[in-house]
Amino acid sequence: DYTDKQTNTQQELGGCATDEPPPECLDSDPDNDPQSFLLGKPTNASSAWVKGLELETSWATPVEGLSFGIAMTLLDSEYEDFYDATRSAARIAIAGSCGEVVLIRGAEHCNLNLSGNRLEFMPKRSYVATAKFEVPLAATGLDWFIESNASYQSERYTSADNFTLLDDFWKVDARVGLSGDRWDVVAYANNLFDDNTITSARGNPDVAAGYVDTLGTAPPFLPTAFLPQPRTYGLRFRYQY
Repeated sequence: DYTDKQTNTQQELGGCATDEPPPECLDSDPDNDPQSFLLGKPTNASSAWVKGLELETSWATPVEGLSFGIAMTLLDSEYEDFYDATRSAARIAIAGSCGEVVLIRGAEHCNLNLSGNRLEFMPKRSYVATAKFEVPLAATGLDWFIESNASYQSERYTSADNFTLLDDFWKVDARVGLSGDRWDVVAYANNLFDDNTITSARGNPDVAAGYVDTLGTAPPFLPTAFLPQPRTYGLRFRYQY
């Protein structure tokens, strides 16, 4: 259970919507009015909860040096009491309703009711599976090994608005190497199957009016997404002293 859970929102700054507007706001020419802008800032949701189950097991098989492991996380989450005041037309459209109108710094804001929404970046299901085979290398005193792990996350929302939804994804890594008492050398491949599913993104201030795509239309809401690391491979050496 969370009390005053911290999350991100937007605050309007500048312009004439202030308790003490600057002299420019008294100008009869609206073109001379100072422009306001939106700034991302942390805020506190009144309450939220997360409940779930974690399971983990491992198996040392009858085959010498061969082992497997699996872990599973099942989660449910919800903002129980969360109202967020905004002047963002995009966020109001996403919510589907303005809700209560409140005055902040002399300007009308819609107090969006986000209660019942899922927490951001909270997958309902996550899995991790591992496999490893490690045996002595003849009579050299060294061990050689090969191992791999696969991880999965289900869909996640990028914000408390529950608008942008990231796809579920699998990621597989693999390693093979030699290890001694004080050193090891490992050849590795991360993101073995070169999966390019977007795994992270963030929301931006409501700048849709200032950006246009190649068709000349403004998108209603503009998140920034980050491409995952492509397949990478290399050789790693470690020495302990």
